[in-house]
Amino acid sequence: MKKPISILLLGLVGLVTTSALVISPHEFLENLRQLWQDRQQSQHEERLYLHTDKSLYEPGEVIWINAMLLNRADHTPTTLSDVVHLKLFDPRGQQIDSTAVVVHDGTAKADFQLSSQRPGGLYELRGYTRWMLNEGEDAYFSKRLTVLKTETPRLLMKLDFEREGYGERDTVVAQLKVRSLAGEAAAGATVYANWILRGSMVQKDTLFLDANGEVNLSLLLSDMEQNTVGLLNAVVDFQGTQESISRRIPIPSGSVSIAFFPEGGRYVAGVPARLGFKAVDTYQKGVEVSGEIRTAEGQTVASFESYHQGMGAVAFTPTPNQRYYAHIQKPFPQPRQALPEADMEGWVLRYDTTKVGAAHFVVHSQAADTAHVVAHSLGVLRYSQALPLQAGVTRFNIPLDSFPRGTAVFTLWDADTRLPMCERLVFLDHQKELRVHLETDKPHYQPREEIQVKVRTTDSEGNPVSARLSMAAVDEQVLSFADDKQDNLLTYMLLSSEVKGKIEEPSFYLNPEEPKATMARDYLLMTQGWRGFSYESLWSPIPVVTYPAEQETTINGRLLLSDFRRGAQGTVYLIEQGGKNRMLPVRTTPAGYFSFRNLDPTILNILAVRKPLIPGMLNDGQVTVQAPTESRRSGGRFTPIWESTIPNPEGVAVATNEATPGPSLPEDEFADAMTLEPDVQNLDEVVVVALSTGAQRQDLTGSISLISNEYSHLGSQGASNLLAGSAAGIQIRGTSSFSHTASIYGSRAVGMDGPLLIIDGLPVAPENRDQMLSLLGTEGQKIEAISVLQGLQATQIYGSRATGGVIVISTSDRNPKQPLFDLAPRYNTLLLYPKYYRVMREFYPVTALKEDADGLNRLAQDRRTTLYWDPSVTTNEQGEATLTFRAGDKESSFALSAEGFTSQGDLGKGETTFGVGLPLSIDVKLPAFLSVNDTLRASVQLRNRTQDTLTTQFSVGAPPEVYQVSGVPTGPLVIPPQQSIAVPVQVYVPTYQAPHSRRVESQRRFSRGVRYEYIRRELAFRVASEKYQDSLRLPLPLRQTGFPRYVSQTSSEPHHIYAFDLVTPEVSTIRATFRANSDVLSQMLGTLEATRSRP
Repeated sequence: MKKPISILLLGLVGLVTTSALVISPHEFLENLRQLWQDRQQSQHEERLYLHTDKSLYEPGEVIWINAMLLNRADHTPTTLSDVVHLKLFDPRGQQIDSTAVVVHDGTAKADFQLSSQRPGGLYELRGYTRWMLNEGEDAYFSKRLTVLKTETPRLLMKLDFEREGYGERDTVVAQLKVRSLAGEAAAGATVYANWILRGSMVQKDTLFLDANGEVNLSLLLSDMEQNTVGLLNAVVDFQGTQESISRRIPIPSGSVSIAFFPEGGRYVAGVPARLGFKAVDTYQKGVEVSGEIRTAEGQTVASFESYHQGMGAVAFTPTPNQRYYAHIQKPFPQPRQALPEADMEGWVLRYDTTKVGAAHFVVHSQAADTAHVVAHSLGVLRYSQALPLQAGVTRFNIPLDSFPRGTAVFTLWDADTRLPMCERLVFLDHQKELRVHLETDKPHYQPREEIQVKVRTTDSEGNPVSARLSMAAVDEQVLSFADDKQDNLLTYMLLSSEVKGKIEEPSFYLNPEEPKATMARDYLLMTQGWRGFSYESLWSPIPVVTYPAEQETTINGRLLLSDFRRGAQGTVYLIEQGGKNRMLPVRTTPAGYFSFRNLDPTILNILAVRKPLIPGMLNDGQVTVQAPTESRRSGGRFTPIWESTIPNPEGVAVATNEATPGPSLPEDEFADAMTLEPDVQNLDEVVVVALSTGAQRQDLTGSISLISNEYSHLGSQGASNLLAGSAAGIQIRGTSSFSHTASIYGSRAVGMDGPLLIIDGLPVAPENRDQMLSLLGTEGQKIEAISVLQGLQATQIYGSRATGGVIVISTSDRNPKQPLFDLAPRYNTLLLYPKYYRVMREFYPVTALKEDADGLNRLAQDRRTTLYWDPSVTTNEQGEATLTFRAGDKESSFALSAEGFTSQGDLGKGETTFGVGLPLSIDVKLPAFLSVNDTLRASVQLRNRTQDTLTTQFSVGAPPEVYQVSGVPTGPLVIPPQQSIAVPVQVYVPTYQAPHSRRVESQRRFSRGVRYEYIRRELAFRVASEKYQDSLRLPLPLRQTGFPRYVSQTSSEPHHIYAFDLVTPEVSTIRATFRANSDVLSQMLGTLEATRSRP
């Protein structure tokens, strides 16, 4: 307690010495608010969350990622950073892949492809922005991913212990929940529970699941030692399907330590106190404990018991000059551990968890005094007020109207010393929340059937809101097996990112279905959330930014005069290349500042301005322009030539006169910032060409339109605006009033880009024709005449380039000696060359069902576990969206989940489930491979999902050269409605010498004779009734599992018997070679060669 106060005294010396006698409490709060505001504006904080489709992958799969980059203060999409960096680390901590993605509207999609040879283990996915480097690694987002080649269980099982620690003579209780792949409770299933301690079976139980598919398993621990290793294995038998699940019994390993944290930061002798505590083992994992608080003389003053993950609270009243110790009795007795020493005087702050509607607090003070109550959340100061304290107990409450949902910090400052005296972290779960409702058009689908999902997003009051969502549909077999309890979007943004250290199972604390979540969350903030009055940075100088934010989609600049120092007002044109077909203007401020937003940094962008003005880029107060002597194709080097002297730039105004933040433009110097919207209009093919206007109109035959010679009465308009509706046969289309493309009806140029454009008798380069068509006439020059030609006559006069028609324009600036191949003659340009980012993969959905040659319903071709992935689902203003995708071939229950946010900063998630399966279906679980002499005893599940009893025929196909199949029933099999039966099948592998192809007699009309076909190492299952049928083909490769052994003998005798002693060799794996050598040298060389080939 004393250390942080002494640090604060050093940081506050300037404030305290000058204000202790002069500054009033009101002025102190005003100064505090101003300091906080200055700090917040200069240290804008971002938070990054990475949503993945799942957390368990097999080698060869793709990790699908959606990065959500939000402001910490209000959880709205950030405008500071445009680039997110992602890295993937293997179990050894080595980086195996990395990428950078551009953020648009707060999200960016990404992916990592796992190699098929990637070893299994625990991988780490890490993400950050360059701006986050200023905060350190604590600001990074990290997520654990498991890579494992596994066969997922055919039942959805969950096994959890009631407590996180058990000791001697405790009763271990575990709850088992089981569902079928259809998502239904496995009611009546048989459970075989095996309890193992120190490697020996100590108890076996046989139980049955109740109607909800649940059962409690229990074991009384007898005399045992600490560090005992225990295991619970449960085997579930449901309708012929047997699956097992195992969990380690949470018996603490090593010593248990406990730390105490007084509520509010301190406890005072003679005042009722409440202390939070957390107990951990040697691996820093929470351990459930119980024990007593005793004095140094051994007198018990209170008992304690943890509530969740080793956390809880204990209450007692300390006496002066007395030390207290914690004596842990459960799970195992531990040496006593000292509590922090109680203060002799001071305040005690307690939070009343029993009241709602506002934040209610109780302050114990030994004398009348004055305190300052200051509260902040998400880095923003939300409340500050002076509070008079009376001797004894003072109660006060703080309205929460201005507080967002999440973690808030309430601090009491001493009005005399200007030091923080008490502090309490509280989670406010009262405010706005995005509610995501997912509804499928039906609960169950057949393989390859179309699935329609209706998405509705509302606020906490049920009003529709538009939201950006990231959605995934994943096999629940994978989710159940992974048992992932890591952060979701809500827990990370509202809790984990606001609490220091790692939180075990963070998803528990915001789970509305967990009855213990609210109280456990408060204990978490009392213990792990304790921060020790860390306000030193508030009073220290604002640190210099070491790593500036990467802004790739925003252009901030300034127009300069030819002296490169003075700014000037003008119009800047942004010309987008790369097929965007857009040109947008912005009018600068009187000082020449301008801004463009929402650009695509992966394409070439050109800034053009009417000469003699020069466009420059504004970055960190410095203006850079392209060197005028460089060629346009030289690489676009930028040369800094002027440094801005305007400090702390803040504001920018958009073209709609709506103010938006812009960190690179000076205050009081506003420019029109043009935000580029996505081009959703399909543009027709356009060709713009130009040739000489020397030919007389009366000499031309064909379709010619001549527009009047003077357009001054129409104001400053581009040529495209004048053409629209004025010339017969001309069609003008564009994405805005400053971006157009022209086409001539009836003209379609093969191999051309559109009509031919001629300006002042000279052709315009194809890459600039659309921009010149829009730009021409907007900078004061007069358009004197526009002629349009098409048809055969146009090509006879202007050649093959006029196949798409001709548009001829004459202006008042006509200069026949200067061609218009680019913008250089009239405009100064600044080229913004594209930055290349790795192209991200597209998620390809399941295609429509295709029948095989036998007309069966399906083959096991598309058995993906991630059925659907879309990181950019957006609901409309009515909060609605509709998704369509197809089911795969894998029969299972799938979880459809969504996480996202609104433009106002509301966070939310939603989930629903649906099943995939045929009315009559086959399911079987095969090993990864077989070896010689292996006998596979497989249980094939035949499921009847109809309401009728089905009489079926079942068969198993296998290549006889490879496998010997037995036990397959030859008669009909009867399957009751909504039931499944298990059919045992036996497969034997007699030899490794199975051929890879077979000889087939071809009877085709034009290809009679002998051909060879490949023998597949697979099993084919088929079941059929009168109305339904199903088939399934699964690979079953052969592998050698024994250890190779090489034995050799040599002899110089002409007659010799060679004897080899081979212990239990595998069938068909013995190979023998014999080599005769004519001399000793040949023998030595042969031995050397054999050693090299088989070291």
